[in-house]
Amino acid sequence: MKRWMIVTVLMVSLLGAAGWGAPANAQDVPAAGPVQAFEVEDGDPIGLSPDGTMYAASIARTSLCVYATETQEELTCGSVEHLQAGIRIEDVVWSPDSTRLSFAENAFRYGEDGDLWVMDAASGEVTNLTDDGFEGSLFSFGNDEEEPTYAIDVAPAWTPDGQFITFSRSPVVNGERLGNDLAQVPAGGGEVEILATIPDGEPGSVYFAMGWGPSGETLYFSLTHLDSDHPDNGIWTYDKATGEIAPFAFGHDPELGPLALLRVSPAGDRLLVWYPMSAGRLDSTEPILHLVDTATGALSTPEMPVPEGVPFVSTTFAAFSPDGQALLMVHPVGNRLFQVWVTELASGEQQLLIDGLDDAWLELGVMPSWGANGAVLLGNGSHGGYLFMIEGIGLSGSSPASVPSPVASPANGTFVPGSEAVTIELTPIFAAPDPNATVVLLLVPNQTVQIVSEPVENEFGRWYPIIDPTTQTIGYVQEARLGTLR
Repeated sequence: MKRWMIVTVLMVSLLGAAGWGAPANAQDVPAAGPVQAFEVEDGDPIGLSPDGTMYAASIARTSLCVYATETQEELTCGSVEHLQAGIRIEDVVWSPDSTRLSFAENAFRYGEDGDLWVMDAASGEVTNLTDDGFEGSLFSFGNDEEEPTYAIDVAPAWTPDGQFITFSRSPVVNGERLGNDLAQVPAGGGEVEILATIPDGEPGSVYFAMGWGPSGETLYFSLTHLDSDHPDNGIWTYDKATGEIAPFAFGHDPELGPLALLRVSPAGDRLLVWYPMSAGRLDSTEPILHLVDTATGALSTPEMPVPEGVPFVSTTFAAFSPDGQALLMVHPVGNRLFQVWVTELASGEQQLLIDGLDDAWLELGVMPSWGANGAVLLGNGSHGGYLFMIEGIGLSGSSPASVPSPVASPANGTFVPGSEAVTIELTPIFAAPDPNATVVLLLVPNQTVQIVSEPVENEFGRWYPIIDPTTQTIGYVQEARLGTLR
């Protein structure tokens, strides 16, 4: 039997009134559509799919379920009762094409073996991608039995093409802890590849989120040694071309603890970072959320207007827009009320979207989500959350998600000028055939584009000059992001 959401509508119905399922026409002033509150029976919402048409929820630690954003109907549920350590909520991540979810277990919290999993959003089928054959406690009690061999896998991140899942692996061989590696596994299953080993790493040194830049060339990850004062703690990078890892950005105040990654901007030019060890502290007035410039590594703080009568405002949660050009921010203003603001990152202009939202909260490390159709999901920390649409900012002409159609690579390996192609995933259009060039438009999966001319090949791969018929935007798209209708 389907489990339905218990829905309370604030203001007027969000469905239809805000044009649910398609972004509203751009306007001069950003605005939020009517707010819809909902509850998840015995569970908690986690986040929207990248296309914004679905969201995931953890149900009583026994199931991972997917719901339709527009109708609130349960689409599918996958059983996770067999997970020894349970789902690590902040590790549930959608694939770029919104078809699958990857997640890891709370192994470090509960001291039980944990693997890396993937769930099909359409069928609910749950697959163990890194089954090491071990089950049981991670603690050795020094008995005479043979010491076990296993690996603790956490912090999954999809590659931009959706073909692989990168993650943090802490291996133990015959009872000996061997530090921490960056690893990768095919999303459909297969052999695990070790990408890099963390120098002097302890198990779980890479524990918080990691994420790839949109070009798929750079992975950003958080390094947090057991010693919170370790000089290497901070944001690091892994370079796909060289296989090298390197320090990238560090916190500005040692008393706040190590700096950790939350999200990589879809535009690739910024990181959203935080101080997890200071989150929730009542004795601190220091902001815990910051932005990092990926070109320079410099930190900046998205400042918030302070309402009259409120002594201090600190952004509690934030999310990048689908095009990476705006930042959604949620912060408390007293009496269990929150405000929702949006900032245009290039100009710094801010707009209040929602004032006086009750208990807008999420588990630490789980941010709000903003879908490519303009939908936004916020949790409220009490088996429910809020849904609304944002108009006038954040999509940069991105077209709404269409009904998914099967796609395949071109039969002859190339596209003919004048032919049509379909985006396989969230696809940035670059101003030049270079992943470091300006992103002029972000397209959602299954968006049709037209090939303008022959491809360009360089050190970054093969690029196709294309035009988006909806916005008439012309630019370059990486070949791996394009397919043809079957």
